Amino acid sequence: MMFSGFKTLSAGLYVYVLQTALIFSCITVAQGASENAPGLQAGAASPTTAQTGPSAPATDKTAEQTRTTETIPQYDLKIIIPSLSRAIVNIEGTVHAVNDHSAFAILPGQEYKFDIEGQPISVQNEKELKVDSSTIFHFSGTTKIRQNAKCQANGAEFYCLNKVYPNPELLAAQGRYKCLFSTPHKFKALTADSSVIQSNGLQFQIAHFTKHFTLLANKMQVTFMMPGGFIPDMYYCRFMTKTLKNYQEKFGPLPFKLLHVGAIQRGGDNEVNGSPSGNLILVSRTALGAPLNPKTATPPGAKQDISESLRKMVLAHELAHMWFGETYLGADGWMVEGIPQYLGIVEAVRSVEPEEAESLLAFLAKAAEMAPPGAIPNHQLDSPQEFARAYYASALAMYEIGKGIGHDHLVDLLVAVYKKNKSPTFADFDAAFRSQFPKQVELWQKSWRL
Repeated sequence: MMFSGFKTLSAGLYVYVLQTALIFSCITVAQGASENAPGLQAGAASPTTAQTGPSAPATDKTAEQTRTTETIPQYDLKIIIPSLSRAIVNIEGTVHAVNDHSAFAILPGQEYKFDIEGQPISVQNEKELKVDSSTIFHFSGTTKIRQNAKCQANGAEFYCLNKVYPNPELLAAQGRYKCLFSTPHKFKALTADSSVIQSNGLQFQIAHFTKHFTLLANKMQVTFMMPGGFIPDMYYCRFMTKTLKNYQEKFGPLPFKLLHVGAIQRGGDNEVNGSPSGNLILVSRTALGAPLNPKTATPPGAKQDISESLRKMVLAHELAHMWFGETYLGADGWMVEGIPQYLGIVEAVRSVEPEEAESLLAFLAKAAEMAPPGAIPNHQLDSPQEFARAYYASALAMYEIGKGIGHDHLVDLLVAVYKKNKSPTFADFDAAFRSQFPKQVELWQKSWRL
């Protein structure tokens, strides 16, 4: 998610612009220099880049067994970063077909040649290829990525967030990525681990990392990899591990034991944002304590500086995506982004002074005014207004319900529904609430505008 300020769209109309880093989970492997190597990869002049940092690699046998039992594409990529001043990547790689009607997404800026066992093939965007399910596609070429909020190369760093898709992608809901980066001298690549399933393509940060440290959240290791010139506020790092610990107790264990956290220069001092992908979260430097400009720190509706609660809301939101959007699914906007936002609000409000909590909620209420009228549930994220409905209106609806029945009780209900059906509809939650809290049905209906 991204927090910036309200921006004028037309006379007298202000919109709080929030974009998603949807999840989640690009499982970009720690795009390591060795097979399935996690985390941080050192730069080198050739593709034989060495990797540093802790590792818990899967064996080749395990990877092969997984491949035969799952319909998840397995990417093996060599990625050359010619420069940190241009968003250009040269990629050579392979991917295993997952069925006999595979198709690739070829996006603007991608120029690749494909072959199967050395025999060239023609690949067009989303055109089905009649192949055996055991087919291995080989491809090589260049991607010139249009720079925007989710992809920047500024000379000091190069980051590519989820849903940018720097490499050709098979049309599939998820994937695994084992990557070997070749980067300019002294620069390294930070990615997720190859053993982790990801949902929205390859995410990475290329930077000159000079500081790293590890904190614990139960048995989970959280490794912070910080670029040169930036020192995070440990207060927010510890908030992340405390929140992660709470979430593990509420939502269950994650399918990995190591979480990577990086800090990028996204949005300058105008935003607080984050982007999760597999076991990697890239957050803005402002999320870990870098100063916000006054307009962002005191947005419309707020009566005071709410920097602390904004940071906490965003950090807790991104951590919630480790479950919501990965383990717990759903097409409805309130499920995709509203639940993580609600959880972020709860964690922020509980941990700041009452006056700041009040200002945070007032700001969110102001932002929610941009949501379309009518019932909140059963809408997908397909317009700016729907973003306001999902991020703000739905999150505040749940917050009001949580105030009435207790936030812990509401969270327990949400999780119970998901455990019965990993991709439920609003009707499933509605039925569960009416059954468990019959005396609070009026609050439920009013909050959701039913």
